[in-house]
Amino acid sequence: MAPGTNGRLAADLLIWDLDGTLVNTLADIADSLNRVLAPLGHAPHSLDEVAIFIGSGIRQLIERALPDDPRIDDLVAAFREDYSRNLTAKSRLYPGVEEMLRHFASKPQVVISNKLQTMTRVIAQDLGIATHFREIIGQGGDYPIKPDPASTLAMIAAHGTTPERTVFIGDSDVDFQTARSAGTRSVLVTYGLRPRSEVLGLPADVHLDDIRGLAGVIC
Repeated sequence: MAPGTNGRLAADLLIWDLDGTLVNTLADIADSLNRVLAPLGHAPHSLDEVAIFIGSGIRQLIERALPDDPRIDDLVAAFREDYSRNLTAKSRLYPGVEEMLRHFASKPQVVISNKLQTMTRVIAQDLGIATHFREIIGQGGDYPIKPDPASTLAMIAAHGTTPERTVFIGDSDVDFQTARSAGTRSVLVTYGLRPRSEVLGLPADVHLDDIRGLAGVIC
């Protein structure tokens, strides 16, 4: 896939991950998880531990926090109820996110997350960024979760462009694998939920320590 002008990435469509890319949701997820596990006698998980659990949806979050527990279905339901009441208690946009969404307002932008679609949309609305996106897609909608490329390919088709002129912006191996499977360009941020060394080890087109660097990457 050829770069755009002056070595930058030519893009007609931007696809964003949510958790760890647009929004720091870690504290709210950790708080809900620990509240659900506390009655079972479990010590609280640290933020670093919870960060490793995140990325593949609620069930996988609980399974990683409490492997082989027969109460998984009840715990998933309890977490969903608690977290749905606390989606943006502590969650905040990462520095520069709103600036970049405005900077690229002339291009269609969408969100594809593995968080429940209803929760993804509430977070975007509560934090004031929902209007920047043509679509906000999450788990439980019309598509399988990432890294399956179906949602990405559907958005590419819906916006009349090609994988080569689409940039997927995320913070994890799941996002990178999604971009690679769909054939899009990939930008990974190092400030998100995954260890910086892990992110830098993935062969994305671009790595960014600050999302504001995106303005100099995409044309």
